[in-house]
Amino acid sequence: MKNFEKLDLQMKAYQQELVENVFLNYQQTIKIATNLGIDFTNSKERILREINENDKISFNDRYNEFLSFQGMMDIFNSNKSILKNPEIVRMQVIAQNYISFTYFNEIIYHSVEKFMQNDSVAKKCINFITTGRVRLFRNAFSHGNWKYKSDYSGLIFYARENKHDTSLKEFHLEDFELGFWQSLSRTINYTLLETIKH
Repeated sequence: MKNFEKLDLQMKAYQQELVENVFLNYQQTIKIATNLGIDFTNSKERILREINENDKISFNDRYNEFLSFQGMMDIFNSNKSILKNPEIVRMQVIAQNYISFTYFNEIIYHSVEKFMQNDSVAKKCINFITTGRVRLFRNAFSHGNWKYKSDYSGLIFYARENKHDTSLKEFHLEDFELGFWQSLSRTINYTLLETIKH
C-alpha cells in the first residue's frame, strides 16, 4: 500500500473536527489517510469494477484530472507570490471546490461506500462529505448559488435545506470550515485514486 504519512500529518490540523463532526475516534484521526487506504485496499477490485460499470468517465480519466489539479496546487504552494494576486486566489477557490465537491460525484462515493463497513473510517468520512451542510454547499456551488462574504472571511451560499423547501435558504461558511471540508474530500479522493491505481 502507498505511504500516506504526509496526508496524515496535514490532516492533524483537523483532529477536533474529525472527532466532533465525522465521529472518528482520536486514534483514527492520527492516521486518517492511512486508515482510508487500508479500507480502500480491502475492496479495491470491487470498487474499481463498480466505478467502471456506473461512471461514464473512466477511472483513468478521473485519476489524470486529479493529478493535474494536484500539480496546480503544488505550483501555488511552492510559489506563494502567485497567491498575492486576488484573481489567482479566486480561481484557486473555484478549482478546489469543483474538485472537492463536484468532480468526484455521488457515483464515485456510492460505488465505494457500499463496500465499506459501517464503523470504518472510509464509511464515516464519505457519509460526512456527501450529507448535511457539505451536500447543501455542493448543490449551491454546482448551481452557482454562492458568493464571498463582504470581508472575505468565508462564503455565503444558498440552498434548499430539504426537498420540500420552495425557496433557497442562506448559509454562512467560514474559511476554516471550508478548508476542513476541502481537505477531507481531497484526502478521500487522493487515497482512493492512489490505492486503486497502484
